[in-house]
Amino acid sequence: MTPLRMTRISCLWMRFGRGVRAGVATLLLVGTAGCGGEPREGDEPEAIPATPVELTNRDRPDLGSKLPPPATDQIEYDKTSRTLTFYELPDSARWVVQVPGAPAAMAAVRHRLPPGVDPDRTLVFYTKPGGQPSSPVSLRQIQQAQGKGHSSQVQ
Repeated sequence: MTPLRMTRISCLWMRFGRGVRAGVATLLLVGTAGCGGEPREGDEPEAIPATPVELTNRDRPDLGSKLPPPATDQIEYDKTSRTLTFYELPDSARWVVQVPGAPAAMAAVRHRLPPGVDPDRTLVFYTKPGGQPSSPVSLRQIQQAQGKGHSSQVQ
């Protein structure tokens, strides 16, 4: 009769006690099958906000409905100096400019933009006391409204 040959792995497996082998088998079974149950509420990936303004305001439950957007035909933009000139806002509201890759920043009546900004992703809006923001308008919308005499806001 020929003796049974065992491979190195099977020899190691046999050296472990029955309890260790049962524990390893259980871990493998649970690991491949999962824990079961339904996914919890926090397991779903969070939706990515569409605009930088939404990123800024997504965790603010105190914000109600948005204010109307700024009047694009009343905001002037000088392309050569990259300067926005804003109109005066009522009720202590403040102008805010959001440039891609940077946090939203309060702006003066004249605000100079950095070189090479994307006009479709550069946003302008205003906030009222308490932090309530208006709907944003893009720099592209401001450029298109210049000289056309139309406004995005009823005053």
